[in-house]
Amino acid sequence: SAGISGYSGKSGMTCTTCHLGRVTGPDWTLAGPATLAAGETATYTLNMKGGPGKVAGADIAVSDAAAMLTAGTGLKVLSGELVHDGPQPFVNGEVTFTFKVKAPATEGMFTVYVAANSANGDGNNTLDSIISTKRDVTVTPAVAEEKGGCAAAGGAPVWMFALLAAGVGLRRMRVAGR
Repeated sequence: SAGISGYSGKSGMTCTTCHLGRVTGPDWTLAGPATLAAGETATYTLNMKGGPGKVAGADIAVSDAAAMLTAGTGLKVLSGELVHDGPQPFVNGEVTFTFKVKAPATEGMFTVYVAANSANGDGNNTLDSIISTKRDVTVTPAVAEEKGGCAAAGGAPVWMFALLAAGVGLRRMRVAGR
């Protein structure tokens, strides 16, 4: 079935609320930056291997409503969170969920919450393995863009002025020396 929002760990509840886990859970990684500039968008990837490893599901949320989530393949937006749009099959023993996060427009910190399920695919909620994690993301001030002027021209206007002034000074010395 499709995912259910509210079980990312943000509110304290994860997939274990419904799915009864196994002793051996999946190995997993959550890749993505721990620092973003204000307004910057980055890609995050959750990869799972092991557990029952037939199908998987996920719920992903952020702590700051100003941070925006964008669903990747196999995910959809539901109540402001990302959830699986149906059981995602393991391929060659692993499954990957990719999504994007856009940082809020102001500096500070927010948290990405992820809960995921490596399920046996029998349609029941038993003998599945659950992982949950979170990633704190620091938001730094936005990087200002160069709008032209000396820096955009590599300092050429300053050098041209200096050469012009030096030329005028030499010309005056020649005229005065005649």
